[in-house]
Amino acid sequence: KFANAYFNRGNVYFGIDDFKNSVKDYDQYIKLEPGNAEGYNARSNARYKAGDRAGTLADYDQLITLKPNDEKIFYNRGVLLSETGNIKGAIESYSKAISLKNDYEIAHFNRGLLREKSKDFKGATEDLTRCIEIHSDDARTYRYRGNIRFNLKDIVGARADWQRAADLYQQKGEIESYKQLKSLLDAVRK
Repeated sequence: KFANAYFNRGNVYFGIDDFKNSVKDYDQYIKLEPGNAEGYNARSNARYKAGDRAGTLADYDQLITLKPNDEKIFYNRGVLLSETGNIKGAIESYSKAISLKNDYEIAHFNRGLLREKSKDFKGATEDLTRCIEIHSDDARTYRYRGNIRFNLKDIVGARADWQRAADLYQQKGEIESYKQLKSLLDAVRK
């Protein structure tokens, strides 16, 4: 009974951006309901909003022990690790999320960008290609894959991806992005 009161008040504090008191109430909830993932999930969100990255990570780790097959936890952990500069850990977390849900487009996308950053261009290309298989009209994915192909000296592949991205930007009315890619395509032609 008291546990729910703490949880609900924590939600109210969270709703008014009082994350410090929100965390305190979620702490009390967790003391009373230590095996309930909801408490850790709520507290991780409040800790994240409060800027407590270490606390957020600790909550994600606890959530993983409680819900080891929840791809969203691994995805969120990957985002956090990426933000804190732990690229290797972020890639591992995204990989686990993908192993639990192979069509997890944003996990493939984020892992692809981190793989590119880590100079794993083959892995990055594979991830972005998988994104395109899942969602074939995302211009930014074609754009990023084109950039990687260009860096790999695959000019034909890069141009094809950039052209597809430009077409999609034009269709969606994103004129600035369209113009940028058209300029890039013109420069590569020369």
